[in-house]
Amino acid sequence: IEEMELRPHSLRLRLENHAVEERTVTPENGAVLRVAVPLRAFGRISLTAKAYGRAVKVEKLVDLSKPMPPGKRRIRIEDPQLRTTEIEVEIESGKTIERIVELEAQPEWNGMVFIPPGKFREGDPPETAELEPYYIDRYEVTAGRVAEYLTETSTKWTRLRSDGQDGFPARGMTWKQASDYASYRKKRLPTAAEWEKAARGTKGPAYP
Repeated sequence: IEEMELRPHSLRLRLENHAVEERTVTPENGAVLRVAVPLRAFGRISLTAKAYGRAVKVEKLVDLSKPMPPGKRRIRIEDPQLRTTEIEVEIESGKTIERIVELEAQPEWNGMVFIPPGKFREGDPPETAELEPYYIDRYEVTAGRVAEYLTETSTKWTRLRSDGQDGFPARGMTWKQASDYASYRKKRLPTAAEWEKAARGTKGPAYP
């Protein structure tokens, strides 16, 4: 109990994992001042994110590990391969709010185009096949890009042919060499089905 001057005072109450509460009080002459302040416990958000029906690891996109004070919050979900999404959530005291968010892939990313999941006609004679979503390079790997890789990694390929045309597609690589190049660029080679779907589309023309 502390003695206080007879004038308005600002009180700030803090408790771990509870919202900070502020009150303005004015003591009366000779009286004990009693103030009742309800404290609001923090709440949490349980966020499930999906892209084209597939689950996305939310913890890599936004940190929701800590409880939050009650009130409206805007959550921003960012990822290079996904469209930036913002949602508004009302945090309730002492409760966990569950939300499901549908995310969309970026149509282009890092020189690659997005191929959505679904069925397509594959092979000759054509048969129905289905693939998961993926990205694939918009253009062929050029001889110039491979030459950069060889210089950066001090690698020598005897069969590589560029004929001085760095802007043309690289030729003369083995599958292993092409795979090593893709890994260096933090990518991988497409499967035959992935290449065919990207080239042919979903309507299955004979000559894509």
